[in-house]
Amino acid sequence: ALNLDDTDDDSIPEYYESNDGPQQFDTTRSFIHEVVHALTHLQDKEDSNPRGPVVEYTNIILKEMGHTSPPRIAYEFSN
Repeated sequence: ALNLDDTDDDSIPEYYESNDGPQQFDTTRSFIHEVVHALTHLQDKEDSNPRGPVVEYTNIILKEMGHTSPPRIAYEFSN
């Protein structure tokens, strides 16, 4: 579930897979991901792509915004 309240100490941090190892989701990445869903009506998963279209678009948008977090390489996180 998306929690945009950075002051919520009760929430358990969620992570995503990157080439630099596990990364904690930040508010910007989570928000852009949900905006891409809202604007495109695309699903998270795609059989032929481990990232899926929403993650692909989110990575592109964040890079163009100058966001410094490493790109997400898979939709599902395996620790």
